[in-house]
Amino acid sequence: MDLTDFLVVIKSICFQVNNPRFSKYRFFKQCVFAVAILLFGCQQGTLMATPKVAVSTLPLHSLVSMVMDGVGEPDLMMPSGQSPHHQSLLPSTVRKVTKSDLIVWVGPTHEASLTRAIRGAKQEAVVITLINEPQLIRLPVRTGDLWDMDHNHHSEDDSDGHSDKEFGDEESGHQFQADQDSGRMDGHVWLSTDNAKTIIRIVAERLRGLDRENAGVYAKNMASAYVRIDNLQLELKDQLATFDDHSYLVFHDAYQYFEAEFGLYSAGVVSMSPERSPSARSLMGLRELVEQINSERQLVCIFREPQFKSSAIDILAEGNTISAFELDPVGIGIDPGKELWFTLMKNLGNSFELCMGTQNPEAEK
Repeated sequence: MDLTDFLVVIKSICFQVNNPRFSKYRFFKQCVFAVAILLFGCQQGTLMATPKVAVSTLPLHSLVSMVMDGVGEPDLMMPSGQSPHHQSLLPSTVRKVTKSDLIVWVGPTHEASLTRAIRGAKQEAVVITLINEPQLIRLPVRTGDLWDMDHNHHSEDDSDGHSDKEFGDEESGHQFQADQDSGRMDGHVWLSTDNAKTIIRIVAERLRGLDRENAGVYAKNMASAYVRIDNLQLELKDQLATFDDHSYLVFHDAYQYFEAEFGLYSAGVVSMSPERSPSARSLMGLRELVEQINSERQLVCIFREPQFKSSAIDILAEGNTISAFELDPVGIGIDPGKELWFTLMKNLGNSFELCMGTQNPEAEK
């Protein structure tokens, strides 16, 4: 019952008050009845309200938006242009998190700045910590600036893509703890199309539990997203199929899920900690290693990222036949929403193709 219906009831009661045969007792009963109906309607409206959902980063926000399309819009914890590794939340964002019914994030080792806010969520809130989800493909973080490219190759026998070391089980409530192995797990799980579908399924299941009235919408949105993701996977495999013998450097190790799925091979990283620029001594040592590996097997390019300073990239590319291009693992500059993840993945495919398909070694330097 909405406010309009309630006003109709009140108008009817007032009309009857003018009737000389109308008893005060009957008037009292009808007033009680009207108030009861109003309270019941308000309670029903509260129960049927769209769940409040908070999501940590742009790519995950996009995946959740696909599920909630036509029902509601999730809140984004980290604004566009910010790295997920270190970000101070605005007080308004913290308030949204504490009022959320569902919270989706990677986990404390990848998004440490969100830990306190999520611990402050209401007790009945559902928290999805993706790095703890056993259904996801989870790969250990690679160590060292440059790594053996043969070891970067994932065996075809490991068809499910899971690493030997899985991190944790699903945790209940908000008392999550970083497992001793959690620091070894790569948190960029959204850069796998299989993981994207799994994340969508997990979110849809949780939302159906919170909002049974829209369960059919969530299921329909999930099926629609699956079709689009499967089509994109085929497009990217076709686009990148001829570059399996090319090597490159990335600014930081954010792309191994994408690389494992589409047969790409990174020779290493410029910085193991993306927020800290390499020291001059580190750069000199890395430059010597780059020259060595470049003489053995040519590096075709080196990738910078829009959210980090690129001076180290320029130094490494200078004097070498290495082109510099841009890779973006989080969707900087793309409008938030359900289309962001698709645009992000297409942009990655185009950047890799541009890098490894270029015939001009000085391009984009």
